[in-house]
Amino acid sequence: MKTAAFVASFSVDSRFGLDQGFETYDDSFEPAKAFKSYNAERPADQVYESFARWLEKNYSTRFFAWVHFFDPHFPYNSPPELARKFRDEPYDGEIAFMDRYVGRVMELLRIYGCQDRTLVVIAGDHSEAFGEKVEQGHGLFLYEMSVRVPFIITGPAVPAGRVINQPVRLVDIMPTVLDFLGLEAQVNFDGQSLKPLLLGRKLKPSDIYLESFFPKENFGWSELLGLISGDRKFIQAPKPELYNLKLDPEENNNLYASNHRQVVRLKDRLEKIIKAASGLATAKRDMTPAEKERLRSLGYLQVAGTKTAGALPDPKDRLEELRAYQEARWLEIRGQPEAARAFDSYLADTAGEDPENVARARARLAQLKAIIK
Repeated sequence: MKTAAFVASFSVDSRFGLDQGFETYDDSFEPAKAFKSYNAERPADQVYESFARWLEKNYSTRFFAWVHFFDPHFPYNSPPELARKFRDEPYDGEIAFMDRYVGRVMELLRIYGCQDRTLVVIAGDHSEAFGEKVEQGHGLFLYEMSVRVPFIITGPAVPAGRVINQPVRLVDIMPTVLDFLGLEAQVNFDGQSLKPLLLGRKLKPSDIYLESFFPKENFGWSELLGLISGDRKFIQAPKPELYNLKLDPEENNNLYASNHRQVVRLKDRLEKIIKAASGLATAKRDMTPAEKERLRSLGYLQVAGTKTAGALPDPKDRLEELRAYQEARWLEIRGQPEAARAFDSYLADTAGEDPENVARARARLAQLKAIIK
């Protein structure tokens, strides 16, 4: 079997070890530059062209390919014709651009006669917030606006047009793929095969684990842990939250104070999941500082165990600082000197908070002023 990946962002660069098992791992960003920048990426058309060249040589054999599109990420810069069409909705413009090349990938499979023998899985790793709860983008909060993602499966033996309303997880992808391909798993998975659901049968819903250490790693605020069980969603934070997603999909009515028994049940299930999945306590060796920093830079390093750090501020209580930071980030990207002043204001608001966080913020401010000069 031929294996290949065509990735679009530095966050999945081969230097992080993600190329293991791939014969071809194409992470060619910014080829004219001597070094890749931390925010390097390439648009969907370039990723598609790289994949197309590879498929032309390998379509006749069995293959596994990961085609990674990154376009719908801030800042939203779609091509001119789509930028004009989606002038008031630039995020939609980037989605439309990416969607065009998802379609071309499918068309290429049809042209080479692969479509009827290829299982295709399309999934996102996050969606975007647009200020519904102040956050712009993703990564900070665990609300539905940024954790619900597209998940589409098509291919041999997959019924067309079926819509699954039951919540499922990204960790269910691998066991589902193996099940459809008739391959035996060599390890135990956290996920479960969704084949029964896709064939119209019942499947017991799984609890969905959520986490964000972005607020702690970037602002010195408390991390957030969460669990979705049925239609209930629990968020463990200094000020905990509980929502009924069926009746309150926008998560406006916090039921935590009036549902003690549900909270105890969900908190117990959350802590069991964390303890069962944590590998840090049983690791055979300590990670080096470089390894920890590499994982932290990708958002993959859990540092707080099963309980949130109650002594740290709840991100919900730092919304004005979040607004200032987001405004500075936007102005920076637009190359406007107001960014430095906005960030100065953010620093003033965070004075007296976690010293390490302020130190990071001051280093960022220095970079910002250098860019503006």
